Amino acid sequence: MGFSSTTKHARIICQLLNNNMPIYTIHHSTDADTILKELRQQEYSLVICDTIVSVKAVDAGLTPVLITSSRESIEKVFDQISVLGDTLSRSKKEKTYSWIF
Repeated sequence: MGFSSTTKHARIICQLLNNNMPIYTIHHSTDADTILKELRQQEYSLVICDTIVSVKAVDAGLTPVLITSSRESIEKVFDQISVLGDTLSRSKKEKTYSWIF
C-alpha cells in the first residue's frame, strides 16, 4: 500500500512473479486509515508500504514492511517476504512458531 510512485513498481513485479497480492494505491494519506482498518478487520497482520502508511499501519495494529519507491527496494522486499514465507512454512511443519505477527 502506498502512493502511486510505490505501487506502480509493485504491480509490475507482482505481474512478473505471477503474484496476485492485493495492491492498494492511495491518493491522500487519509485514504490509508480506511484501508488499514479494513485490512485489520480481514485479519491481515502485515502490510508492505511506504513511509506514510508505515506509521499509520503501526497505529492500526499491523506490522509494516517499509519500502521506498525505487525498484531495487521493492525487489528486496519481495526477496525478504519469500524468505519469511519459507521460514514460516518450515516452522508450521515442525510445529515451532518462532515468528509472531
